[in-house]
Amino acid sequence: RSEDFGQTWVRTGLMQDARIMVDAVDPLALYTDTGLKSRDGGLTWEAMASQVALITADPVRSGRLYGNHNGYLAISADAGQTWKTTEVEAGDFVAVHPLDPQVIYSGRLKVPDQVQSRQVPGDLWRSADGGHTWDRHRLGEIFQTITIDPHNPEGLYGARRDTVFYSPDQGVTWEQRGVLDSQNPSMRLAVHPHDPNLIFAWPGTYELWRSRDAGHLLETTEAQVRSHVEPHPVLRELRDRPHELLQHRRVVGLS
Repeated sequence: RSEDFGQTWVRTGLMQDARIMVDAVDPLALYTDTGLKSRDGGLTWEAMASQVALITADPVRSGRLYGNHNGYLAISADAGQTWKTTEVEAGDFVAVHPLDPQVIYSGRLKVPDQVQSRQVPGDLWRSADGGHTWDRHRLGEIFQTITIDPHNPEGLYGARRDTVFYSPDQGVTWEQRGVLDSQNPSMRLAVHPHDPNLIFAWPGTYELWRSRDAGHLLETTEAQVRSHVEPHPVLRELRDRPHELLQHRRVVGLS
């Protein structure tokens, strides 16, 4: 854990390989995908009350978690103490829109076709009421990743190998955008929270790609991706206002 923007680090009480998720409001509240939670910034840990496998933490609402319970998506509003199981099959991702946290996406990027013994596009689920009701439709492509457009509750970005796609209608239709020159078969996408045209793509290598026109043209940057560091959501929102960061100095990361 670092409290000075990564200049110095101290060990936490977590002694296992786990993905760490930070609460949307409380920087000392941490959760892992192995069923542990911490209330003191990782110094001590305790097991969650249920056997739900944690998928992600809500980026807006404190204590709201999403997990896999017996193959179905489950939602907790009290930091994992109780869970409500939905009709949605637990998939590869859960994404909550930062402008409208009632909008939730979940899905399986690909599913097996038992007849032809191959992988086919999976299903995308969307809820507009915080997970109470859901709509489902089949994806037209097999994507490696799907990322919410933070500037449009209807918009989604998708990546398949070296190609970026965009959907303006909740994933019903997709248009091809830019192609990057990378041989790596996986890619992650990120959209700048203040500039809808600034897109970053990481193909799983040390290279970081960037687009200044919403994914149409991709170019390499001089940045070198060396580790995964997860800042608290408060820091992500305030990074362009450094005079306010003095009140929020904690960063949690995995190297």
